[in-house]
Amino acid sequence: MKYFAGPRACAGWIYREKGVLGFYRGLRTMAIRDIPTFGLYMIVYEYLCDVLPRGVITTMVVGGVAGIAAWAASFPFDVVKSRLQADVTHSKYSSMFNCAVKLYHEGGVKIFFTGIGVTCLRAFPVNAVTLLFYSNSLKFLETASL
Repeated sequence: MKYFAGPRACAGWIYREKGVLGFYRGLRTMAIRDIPTFGLYMIVYEYLCDVLPRGVITTMVVGGVAGIAAWAASFPFDVVKSRLQADVTHSKYSSMFNCAVKLYHEGGVKIFFTGIGVTCLRAFPVNAVTLLFYSNSLKFLETASL
């Protein structure tokens, strides 16, 4: 494992060794993870807001549930993305698919969900506050005369 004196030294090494594209390692995997995930996130949020009574607590709970649903769906892709980004020498994995297959052989399906409990513990309050702010911002913008 290579260690750096700081972010500037790390960025310099990436640029020298991999060029500008080195800064985008894992971007494709991140896009595959994030694009459907954020769609699911908002669908769950909007659906639950429509079927449950309005209120601050309900909005926060719905936001937390939407965040957990999104992480549960995207976590395997996040594991693959993180492994690809950590493989700075490109020696362990040749592609996103290759990484997923090797991870599966290493630990089965379970490896794709290692750490999801802690992530969900963090996701619930973060998304509860985020979507409460989102909801209140929308209300403000709808009523403000701009």
